[in-house]
Amino acid sequence: MFEYPEYLNIPLKYDATKQFPRYKLYVYGEGKYFEELEKGKLLGNPVLFIPGNAGSHRQVRSLGSVALRMGHSLHTNAFFNFFAIDFNEEISALYGGTLKDQTEYVFACIKHIQSLYSSEKKIILIGHSMGGVIAKAVFSLSSFNPADISLIITLAAPHKEPVIAADTAVVNFYARIRETWKYRNKKGFSDIPVISIGGGQRDILVRSDLTSNNFQHKNVRDIEVLTSSIPGVWVSTDHLAIVWCKQLVLTICRSLYDLHTRNVKQSSASDIENILKHHYLSRSSGTFYPQVPSVPAITFSTSGGDWIEQESNTWRFSRSKVLSTIHLLVPVTKNDNVLVVASGIVDILGERYNSNDRTKHIKLPSLIQRMLSPPVRLLSVSLPEQSVFYSIIVSESYGVFESVELQLETRLCRAGSVVGQGIIKVHTPWNNEISYHYIRTVLGGITSVPVKAHFLPPPNSNHDIVVELILDPECSIVLTAKFPLNLITNQFMKFYGIYIAGYAVALLLAFLAGQMYFFESHGSFPSLFKVFGQYPTFVTLVGIPSVLYHLML
Repeated sequence: MFEYPEYLNIPLKYDATKQFPRYKLYVYGEGKYFEELEKGKLLGNPVLFIPGNAGSHRQVRSLGSVALRMGHSLHTNAFFNFFAIDFNEEISALYGGTLKDQTEYVFACIKHIQSLYSSEKKIILIGHSMGGVIAKAVFSLSSFNPADISLIITLAAPHKEPVIAADTAVVNFYARIRETWKYRNKKGFSDIPVISIGGGQRDILVRSDLTSNNFQHKNVRDIEVLTSSIPGVWVSTDHLAIVWCKQLVLTICRSLYDLHTRNVKQSSASDIENILKHHYLSRSSGTFYPQVPSVPAITFSTSGGDWIEQESNTWRFSRSKVLSTIHLLVPVTKNDNVLVVASGIVDILGERYNSNDRTKHIKLPSLIQRMLSPPVRLLSVSLPEQSVFYSIIVSESYGVFESVELQLETRLCRAGSVVGQGIIKVHTPWNNEISYHYIRTVLGGITSVPVKAHFLPPPNSNHDIVVELILDPECSIVLTAKFPLNLITNQFMKFYGIYIAGYAVALLLAFLAGQMYFFESHGSFPSLFKVFGQYPTFVTLVGIPSVLYHLML
């Protein structure tokens, strides 16, 4: 991203080029690195980027450029060659006729990429949108060898079901993928990690719940996560920005370098699992996976010299006229904490509290009651309390329409304090979704936090949402819950709006059929309004049943 991007065309064999004349394969490069690529020097680890619906091979630039710069800064030989496929920007999400050709072309690219290297190389697949679905579909080909793939990363890919099942080809394509991955333990690719990353609430094209794989046999190294829950990313991305979001691109590249600098072929399954979970789920500090240096064991001889154990916390040793070797032993104890002293003054807020007093269980009104209910006060913290932490457990918060907007108002602060400083953490346990919201408002200002379901919870899972508040002890706050109609409407459109077009066409055809039937019986055409009352509408077919279903949950 600091030099002019270049895309070198990699011609495939004649048979593949003739069979797929619309598609092309490129390798990304820039600067002197691209000059080496033009000379045919491919010495890194291959990564194949698969674009999605109407996507471009140029979308690989962010990943390729950041990975190149990261390799230079790490002074490592384990860098990556980023290949990208040009699908001619085909609309693969709306027309299933292209999916089979794209899958077979990906397979041809994998075989050709491997032939470019002198030694055997496993390939990492990164797919965006429908490209992520195709990355899984290639495993359904009979001649494909799963051992050629080491890792699959998908970005905003609708794995669960298509966003729009526009034709039977799309439906059959997904059915074939489900059948293939249903028995992944028996087909030799159970050890391949699949990381599915969703964009969260900003992605209005692919809902977050569609990015779930729903594997029958899930690998412990499989990860399903939203960008807002990834450490160091913490934000939601829209459907296109997920490809070039800097925080996410850095996380992906760091995970790739951690895997390959440790040599994936020699790493155990637990090592790979720990690295992936470190970057996508649990990283609390640093950037790369912490490596414990291997210290060689040294055996000291007890025959020569004196051995003195220093048991005091602080000590100074001095001895004149030393005629023999003296060994000073510093006791090594377990469960000790090491505090690194900062160069400047650091303010740390701490508090001892009773967890029962700081945990509030809240039961919000039902959906019908919310339409008529005023805002509900959940918590009020006065200035003399000087509280730092509160945990709010909102019980039985599930379903599409169980949406609520939390509003935290900063009422009053002591003089000299940073007004309203703090963090709101919202944790949805059934899909391990975590979002953070920064509190930094003027006096009387309001921090709004929308809480709505991106995934519907499994039947036997925990249905409580946990809201944790880390507050400024020098300020008083009031936390309320509001139930704006626009949140419920957005949820309805998000989950069921796609059916409006299909039902509109179906009802229009039904009305036309009704007119033809009336004409056959009476010899004249009635108005559409007269026929309209004789057939069920979208409201009766979808709207009312959906509301009743979620009310009965």
